[in-house]
Amino acid sequence: MRRALTVTTTLLLLVAIGVGGWWAIDRFSEEDVADDPEEVLELESVAVVRTDLVDRETLDGTLRFGDPGLIVSPGGGTITGVPEAGQILRRGDVAFEIDGAPVIVMFGARPVWRPMLEGIPEGDDVRQLEANLVLLGFTLETLDEDDDDNDDDDDEDEREFTVDTEFDDVTTDLVAAWQTDLELEDTGIVDLGRIVFLPQAVRIADVAVEVGTIIAPGTPILTTSSVRQEVQLWLDADRQDLLDIDDTVGLELPNEAITTGTVVDISDVVTTIGVGPEARRVFEVTIRLSNREVAAGLDEAPVDIEVISRKATGVLAVPVDALLALAEGGYAVQVEQPGGAARFVAVDIGRFADGLVAVTGDLNEGDRVLVPR
Repeated sequence: MRRALTVTTTLLLLVAIGVGGWWAIDRFSEEDVADDPEEVLELESVAVVRTDLVDRETLDGTLRFGDPGLIVSPGGGTITGVPEAGQILRRGDVAFEIDGAPVIVMFGARPVWRPMLEGIPEGDDVRQLEANLVLLGFTLETLDEDDDDNDDDDDEDEREFTVDTEFDDVTTDLVAAWQTDLELEDTGIVDLGRIVFLPQAVRIADVAVEVGTIIAPGTPILTTSSVRQEVQLWLDADRQDLLDIDDTVGLELPNEAITTGTVVDISDVVTTIGVGPEARRVFEVTIRLSNREVAAGLDEAPVDIEVISRKATGVLAVPVDALLALAEGGYAVQVEQPGGAARFVAVDIGRFADGLVAVTGDLNEGDRVLVPR
């Protein structure tokens, strides 16, 4: 709906403040209405809404690969092959070579600490080995298939196999089949240094040795990181309440990709970064990207992080342009009435956001207020 309103310039002042235009009025009466068409102010009506008003701010973060780690060699010898930085190591992959033979990645929490062969004391390292062999496709069923292909005897293998802590004759046969697949001597014995247990797939951050280096057991070979990228934020200690675990934030990457992220960790320890007057006391915040693909090819890159700094929930709000700044102080809005009339309603103002302002007064959701068109 449109209205034409004229006022003398001594009583109506248009003021541009913040995100909207504010118009001020001292008092409004019939005597103030002019007939000069050049001073006609076109108005339209908009509804009073109940909504959430949110203040946002942008913080500086850094895109990185998290969870730094280190792979050491369980055995000694001469390094004859290393992977490239950036490569992903998964179950069954070659981590590096010693004396011309591959060191194979398997997953498990317990590190390799002894040769594994039939008759050794039971242990979780054996359980890890057997579980990995099964997941790599080496099972009793595959052994039986190989026996059927190479043996004319129709007698079926009656053995049973369960992943457990015991290195028995079935484990020996599974290891031998795995060795054959790797084109290694099928001894059924896992020598110390032939495998390395990792907790999960990792990304190679850097290679710590060169080909030809003679190493001893325990020598660091590769530095690693998580395969998943994350955003690191240093949050000032006096703003600790700005973010919580599981909060969602907006992210803008240097390639102009926009996505969201989830806060997955906030350090409990205050860290000091910088020196002298520039020193800051901060908490480290880790943010996981919702869409990892948008960060492909980026590392150690700056990221803009948009966070909610303040929020007013379920408030009545009107456009900022609807505010009338009264000469005697305070604010009012002009509320449209049935039949085309309008009345002025005094309001108290609250939070501003996105062109809206929270108001309290004699207003209801759905009332229509007048704003400059």
